[in-house]
Amino acid sequence: MQKITNTQELKRNFLEVWKECTSEDREALVNFERVDYFKIKLEAYFSSTYDFEKVLLAYHSYASIAYVTAELKVNSKVFLDFKKEKFMILSYKKNSNPDTCSIVYSNIPALCEYPFFPVPVMNIIDCIESKDAIANLLKYYLSHAK
Repeated sequence: MQKITNTQELKRNFLEVWKECTSEDREALVNFERVDYFKIKLEAYFSSTYDFEKVLLAYHSYASIAYVTAELKVNSKVFLDFKKEKFMILSYKKNSNPDTCSIVYSNIPALCEYPFFPVPVMNIIDCIESKDAIANLLKYYLSHAK
């Protein structure tokens, strides 16, 4: 793994971390638990642009999306802030091309305005990787949901 300075390194490092994770580690990442364990495991790879909070939130989101798209979970709770106060629950849309998810529920009212509207997984990931995931998800909905 290498120091994370861009989204490609973020994704590449995630895949390496994911391969090395035990099933308990994966479950902890999906549930956004054992934060200190992941901090110790990953701290050599943080940068000023990709600090601990940003990396761990991204990895939690990647893991949650992986679980829901692999249909290991019917709904996956994705936290959008490090305090675990803001979240959305994603559901996979079967037989969609490209793979899409929809926000089933969010405690952010504006994200609940388009229930079950399909969003391509790559668009969700792009929003999550951005500086403000919530604002970019809202922008996506405003420009795509009619």
